[in-house]
Amino acid sequence: MFTSSMRMPKKTAYNRRVIEVEHGSFTPLIFSTAGGMGKEAIKYHKRLAALIANKRGEEYNHVITFIRRRLRFSILRTTLMALRGTRKPTTKYKGRFSITDIDMNLIQYE
Repeated sequence: MFTSSMRMPKKTAYNRRVIEVEHGSFTPLIFSTAGGMGKEAIKYHKRLAALIANKRGEEYNHVITFIRRRLRFSILRTTLMALRGTRKPTTKYKGRFSITDIDMNLIQYE
């Protein structure tokens, strides 16, 4: 979906500095405005979901679905704000938010 011509300039620009200064590695997470992901972003999200699922004892498919849904809504919100602008001044979230407070098994109970 995404060619290496999109990924390589950014990776080349940042990777050397990250390796020399921060002693780490750089992996660009490339997304399209329609919610598509590059290969490295897909690997990253799969690994993140596996770690969260193991830590919290949740099922992997519920966690990866939750992560993808949140990501796509974030991309959609950002795209809409870029196209139409915001109608009110942005305010900071005043409450505390923790990933442990979220139930990733979103099943509707009747």
